[in-house]
Amino acid sequence: MSSQYTWHMPSNPNRFEFQRAVEDCQRVCNLLETAATPVLLGGWDGSGKPSFLPGIISFNGLGDESAQTFQIRLDGAGPNACDTDSLYYDIAVRCCLLIFKERVNGFTYTGGPDKPAWEYSRALNENALK
Repeated sequence: MSSQYTWHMPSNPNRFEFQRAVEDCQRVCNLLETAATPVLLGGWDGSGKPSFLPGIISFNGLGDESAQTFQIRLDGAGPNACDTDSLYYDIAVRCCLLIFKERVNGFTYTGGPDKPAWEYSRALNENALK
């Protein structure tokens, strides 16, 4: 199962679409933290808290469950790539990529695991964002 992702933010994305995507990602990630098997998120370096701000979303796994930072910026800057090493926060990354693709016109991503894992992430998003 691949845990490597890349993405592309379009030039001049709609600020409101981006903010809505960030808010939806935060809702899903909050739900994941309270799941039967919690997905605990940290800040960019695996400590502290994740960032869900109007112009940026940034998180990693927490502590020993951290690998590369997942970060999407409104201005499109950044590495625009992440390898989660298939750690628990991988599902949060998938959920957020799906949300951004749905909410932000022109946002694209590649990589990740097989189709069933993506379907599971879609179902989580649908339940969390009812």
